[in-house]
Amino acid sequence: MACRMDMTASATPLSEVMTALVQSCYEGQPLDEVVEERMQRARIRRLPVLDRQERLVGMLSLGDTAAAQRALSGISTPSEPDRLHGLDAGRTPSRGWALDDPSAMPE
Repeated sequence: MACRMDMTASATPLSEVMTALVQSCYEGQPLDEVVEERMQRARIRRLPVLDRQERLVGMLSLGDTAAAQRALSGISTPSEPDRLHGLDAGRTPSRGWALDDPSAMPE
């Protein structure tokens, strides 16, 4: 915790330790734009998110962006085929695992 040497934390006003020039982003901005243009360039770990009326609607963290990028990469990456069981093991492209053959389902 940062505070002046002659003051305790309980006696230190926030104005002494806060960031005065706050950067922010808008809720409608693309994620990659915010990460590259704001967070990475300025080395910011957290950004306030504002609506168009400049009201605070949330906070964006680097952890949030990493989780979103992992989720998106999982969606856009084709899954690997099931080479162990194949389609003849009770699995069809349209239905998933066949319910009439419980032995065909993975454990």
